[in-house]
Amino acid sequence: MASVHRRKDSKYWYCTFRIPVPDKDSGEVSLKQFQRNTKQLEKKKAERAADEIERATREELGTGDEKSAKLLQIVTEATQEAVRGTLSEPMARKCLMEIYAIANGSEILTYSTRAWFDEWLARKNRTVKPATYALYRLAVDTFATWLGDRADNRIEAVSSQDIRRWRDQLHDEGRTGKTVGQYQKSVSSAFRAAVSEGVLLRNPAEGLDFLPKEDSVKRIPFSADEIKALIAHSDPQWALAIQIGYYTGLRLRDIANLKWADVDLLNGGVILVEPMKQPRKKEHKKQLEVPVHPALLNVFTEYPSSDDGKSFVFPNLAKRPTGGRGGLSSSFTDLMSAAGVDPMVKRTRKKGQAGRKVSAKGFHSLRHSFVSALANTGVDAELRHELTGHDDADSHKIYTHLDRERLKGAMSSLPSLADSDDGKV
Repeated sequence: MASVHRRKDSKYWYCTFRIPVPDKDSGEVSLKQFQRNTKQLEKKKAERAADEIERATREELGTGDEKSAKLLQIVTEATQEAVRGTLSEPMARKCLMEIYAIANGSEILTYSTRAWFDEWLARKNRTVKPATYALYRLAVDTFATWLGDRADNRIEAVSSQDIRRWRDQLHDEGRTGKTVGQYQKSVSSAFRAAVSEGVLLRNPAEGLDFLPKEDSVKRIPFSADEIKALIAHSDPQWALAIQIGYYTGLRLRDIANLKWADVDLLNGGVILVEPMKQPRKKEHKKQLEVPVHPALLNVFTEYPSSDDGKSFVFPNLAKRPTGGRGGLSSSFTDLMSAAGVDPMVKRTRKKGQAGRKVSAKGFHSLRHSFVSALANTGVDAELRHELTGHDDADSHKIYTHLDRERLKGAMSSLPSLADSDDGKV
């Protein structure tokens, strides 16, 4: 868009304008400035003449198409606003969106924070396990709730300071550093996906430090007497699940979802399980092959089995969530209460605070009892790691040479609950 001005050495008005001109060799387009004499003495006539001069110049250079004219007009207006110091962020974004629309023939895709979270969750629902999806949804819903009405603003409006304030508030409300870190990772993953899609230029959660985990509660192993009491107050399914937990160190979800095809009771017995808690990449996933302790083998022989390999060993426990009201962990807590086993509560949720009651003893304590019992009988760390599985793929590769006989030998050293009369394991 041409502008007009006067010169000190002339009675006429002059016009100045810029036209995008392609280089003959490279084809690259650059803005070239032109200055012409309008031959007019009055400003209004000069402005009309300036527009005509600019149009004629465009036609002469072959850049007189409507698309170029619109692009130049947007750039010129933005430049003028910038020179005057009045170019705001919304105006700059509007200019970029208009340029994109003219250049590509379609509107640039924009999202509010809430809309992007919904889009991201819909995609994740197809690619991750239900438990992981539930964690993602909880985290982003918590952040969107914290944002309030601002969640419906453009996603670019979220700042690193917002993420930091939200993180700190979660912690102040009573959640542990570990739990807050899980929320933070999930929200960061959503923003990172927005960056990779071109929706955002940068991840506002990137580079934000995680809170220390010192406030997380460490699990304490059960004594043999406590495990016996738990078994005595359990129905057959929970009784077997508890003994599998002690004699194999498997996690509650892995035990609850065992199928009869995973249990081979012949030739000494072995349980095959692909732990749910594993690296995401397929090449890092592993299947544990856990020998069955003789005492556990005896329990299995008295437990009603099925010839259908696809049926669950624990139909009342299978597919139930671990956490939440009515979850497996909650049911086990009720069982502990019935058996008179002290959960050793380390933290309770205070009135008005978030988070949850946390105890030092729970079903995961059986895993600690298993590892502690192996260590107390002299089983080396290498074998203990192989029997319990590895969280780190590189560590797992180191121990893949271990054979079944060595694992069975280590397992046989595990003391039987029936032989533990002193209350120790």
